[in-house]
Amino acid sequence: MNGVALCSRFSLPTADRRFCGPATAPGSLRDALRGKAARARQDLRRFEALFPYLEVIAEETGKDPLDEEVIEAYWIGNSLLERDWRPGFLEILRRLEKRGLPRTIGERLAQSLPPRPLPYHTFHVLFVGVGAVTGHVPTTLRNMRECCIGWGRVARLGERIEVDTMGLCRTPAGVGVTGPRSCVLNRGEGLGDVAVGDVVASHWGEAVLRLTETQVRSVARFTATAVASANEAAACAAPPSLYRVAPISSST
Repeated sequence: MNGVALCSRFSLPTADRRFCGPATAPGSLRDALRGKAARARQDLRRFEALFPYLEVIAEETGKDPLDEEVIEAYWIGNSLLERDWRPGFLEILRRLEKRGLPRTIGERLAQSLPPRPLPYHTFHVLFVGVGAVTGHVPTTLRNMRECCIGWGRVARLGERIEVDTMGLCRTPAGVGVTGPRSCVLNRGEGLGDVAVGDVVASHWGEAVLRLTETQVRSVARFTATAVASANEAAACAAPPSLYRVAPISSST
């Protein structure tokens, strides 16, 4: 799978909901899943919260922003994230401000940046905030839960897919991650064949990718790091974040 197609799988749920990206994105991303990536390559560059992360990962690692490894790093996690991202994340915040993030929020986030920030989707949701860039999505616990990348093992197949997966919840410390819990997912565009026992990644209630065992370990590991880092930032933020995040286990 090429990077444009991989990114299209994860980005379609938000494009369809008009949460981010241009109005042409739903059609162009579906075209990319059928092997016609030219329009999608242009449209993905217009996703307000997504593309600054891909740009900076690419610049730091000498790759194209839509390289498959860069896309995997942002959505699932891989070895490209194994470096000090504090300087890079400050640049991401500057670029997010150009895309719509209010400067007051960008400045506050820069001041509370934790020692281990990640250019990783779940960290963005928990630290920057779902909907913070475009303003199209309220920053609520429910929306955070829907936007964070979930992963879980397929328990039952049908028109929809029953999965034992992780999810966000309130804890005495604020917000944590629980799992596994049973939920039913729609089949995302391009998901293909899956079997009971497979592990799938999910975004906004849609199963979007069947994960390899290596990817399962990566998404669990980098989600745990993202949650711990966001929690650390929230603990020292002034005023305290409404969504302080509790540490979680990296188990599947």
